[in-house]
Amino acid sequence: MIYPIKDKEGKPKTLYDIEYADLKQLLSFDEGYYVEYKEAFDENVKRKIPKILCSFANSSGGWLFIGVKDDGSVSGIAEERNDFSQTIEQLVSCRVSPTPIYDCSFVRDPNKDGDGVLIVCVREGYEPPYISEGTVYIRSGSSSKPPEDWFERARDSSVLHALEEKRRVAEGKRLEFYRRSIYYPHYAHPDGRSETSFPMFNVYLHRLIQEKRWIGGGEIDEAREAIEGILSTEKGWEKHVLQETPRSIIVRQGKMNSMDNANNVIEIYRNGSVKAHVPLYLLQNSEKDNALGKLRLLVEINNDHLFSAIDAVISFGNALSCAGIVEKILSTHPFCGKREEYLVGYELENCEGISIYSDNPCYAEYVRDKGIPFFAGSGLKLFDERLRDYIELHGEADIVGLVLGFLFEAMGLPDLTVVHEVRRANMKIIFGVDGEGGSEGQRKGLITD
Repeated sequence: MIYPIKDKEGKPKTLYDIEYADLKQLLSFDEGYYVEYKEAFDENVKRKIPKILCSFANSSGGWLFIGVKDDGSVSGIAEERNDFSQTIEQLVSCRVSPTPIYDCSFVRDPNKDGDGVLIVCVREGYEPPYISEGTVYIRSGSSSKPPEDWFERARDSSVLHALEEKRRVAEGKRLEFYRRSIYYPHYAHPDGRSETSFPMFNVYLHRLIQEKRWIGGGEIDEAREAIEGILSTEKGWEKHVLQETPRSIIVRQGKMNSMDNANNVIEIYRNGSVKAHVPLYLLQNSEKDNALGKLRLLVEINNDHLFSAIDAVISFGNALSCAGIVEKILSTHPFCGKREEYLVGYELENCEGISIYSDNPCYAEYVRDKGIPFFAGSGLKLFDERLRDYIELHGEADIVGLVLGFLFEAMGLPDLTVVHEVRRANMKIIFGVDGEGGSEGQRKGLITD
């Protein structure tokens, strides 16, 4: 994406870094493929805004400056009582499908109260073609005579085919992202004759905006410091290791040991995407026998040789711990963007048929009434959920709540995000308490020193 405004060192300024004095740079930036100027914010311009944003999303992204003349000189517009971002959203949400990713900022004139320039930054779309009122619009930036507008209808079928191919490529990249690339050792059974893969819970946060820029050493140092600052306040993460790869920073809970360890791992990509991998604690030996004995008192079990279970308190506690850290990373880390820029995916590996066990009275009551909860699906996966849609529906996107919601649904419990009473009931079944209750799991963890 092209950035028309630069700082004193020639580095691009992002939308919210632009100051009013910076706008004089637009005098040397011609209107066209990447930039469009509008002098007023009148009804005529408002009718065109959906088409302009549609054309930017179908092309390479771009910038709309409202309050700037065709020659790049600033004229300014009056600040409205209503928030400009709400006005743009009302203009676009029902007229462009799918909704493009964009941000708005009103840059105030320090010398003229109530005046300024409205800037709309539109990202290159990841699911084209974008359609405005039945028409696909693209940018037109090669006219010898400047037109009134710099968007046009896509009449050529080859353009539409190119947009469809662009969508397919983006879908392929997303599917490639939704897989675990971190190594975990196999679990050796006590009989010494067999081994299996650990049951795993993976969370994927795929950032749709792909910044095509080099991240230097100073920014890497800043990123490491941000991670260390987050982990310094997290129980159970006092011991951790940071590893750098060409594409990401990997955070491992505990000490490194590729033979024995099955610890929590969080991976922060340089484009702002995040992955979290949580091994689920499989009951072994006397723990397994003890759980099976208590369950036999509650329900009839015939094929006990097929019984395998995870410790719900430890496993869900670790999932909560990782989700809480991911929440803080998304909110504070310099690599990451706004929640609206992300798709979220979940995956349970090697969990088919595994029971969920917790040693508390609420769990026992649930088992006596409905049976033993277990992961019933085969290859439990849920990909490409838009955080933007979730925010529009619920007002926020709480990663901890989303993670618990998926886990509860996977084990057959109602989704906790609908009613708070349901959330408390589910938490009681797992933890025996109303609140978050993951502290025991966070303390015990799966750390091997």
